[in-house]
Amino acid sequence: MLVFGLGTPSGEQTTFAVARASDFFRIPMFTLPSRATAVVLSIVALLITAYAAYCVQTFRKFPWYGAVLYGVAVLGALLSWAGAGRDATNIQITGLLTGAVVLSVPLVFGSLSGLVCERSGVINIAIEGQLLAGAFTGAVIASATGNAYAGLIAAPIAGALVGAVLSLFAVKYWVNQIVVGVVLNVLVIGITNFLFGTLLRENPKLNQSMRLDTWSIPVLSKIPVVGPMLFNHTILVYLMYITVATLAIMLARLASTPRRPTPWASRSTALASATPSSVARSRVLAVPTSRSQPVLHSARR
Repeated sequence: MLVFGLGTPSGEQTTFAVARASDFFRIPMFTLPSRATAVVLSIVALLITAYAAYCVQTFRKFPWYGAVLYGVAVLGALLSWAGAGRDATNIQITGLLTGAVVLSVPLVFGSLSGLVCERSGVINIAIEGQLLAGAFTGAVIASATGNAYAGLIAAPIAGALVGAVLSLFAVKYWVNQIVVGVVLNVLVIGITNFLFGTLLRENPKLNQSMRLDTWSIPVLSKIPVVGPMLFNHTILVYLMYITVATLAIMLARLASTPRRPTPWASRSTALASATPSSVARSRVLAVPTSRSQPVLHSARR
């Protein structure tokens, strides 16, 4: 509140732009008093924080929409403070939301990878290493072939190989999973740094900027705010939608049958480690498969 509320200059205004020129219809820009808006939203955020603390003290469940309202209040106060007195520019809400969706792709794929590995009884902390391996491999393959989609295919394969090494040592040889994950991260960093200094510096053609095509969904991409935010992206974003929906359905079905072992071995790491060889094979297959998900995003660069 001190930064966004009281720190906002008085007498200034912030202009917000919602729609774009290519949308079906235009939503006019609106202007709000910067300091008053920032103060009100900061107070709302503080009240939500106080209610959350009350729920913790009284062992009550904090509603999910409370977190959403808190995020909206803090973000609104920040934008009101940032756009105060800038008459020549305005806050592009649609652009901010679209950028948030794009930047969330590697985080979502990484989270899904960790989720699948956890269900298979393997602790996944080598996601950074597989992201780096996928980014390096995808960039080299895409530059060498001149096709960004070739890099998109090569990147998850590199991530799967990193996952295969983890599953080999963690499942078959019972090596500590945390140690293996840290070693893989350090190993991938060392290999990529070495290859970058020796291979890519001498062959700049293998490190060219490649981009995937943007696919606009007819009609849906023209809806103000929602269209550009959800339906005007590369294939990676649409793959993220499909993957999230698929895993959500699978986990919902597993939740309805809590006594049955999951397809990835077990709901417990300790239990999965003590299961028969057939389940061990499922764990070995689950880890490389899950580890190919995060590196999909790295292939776009």
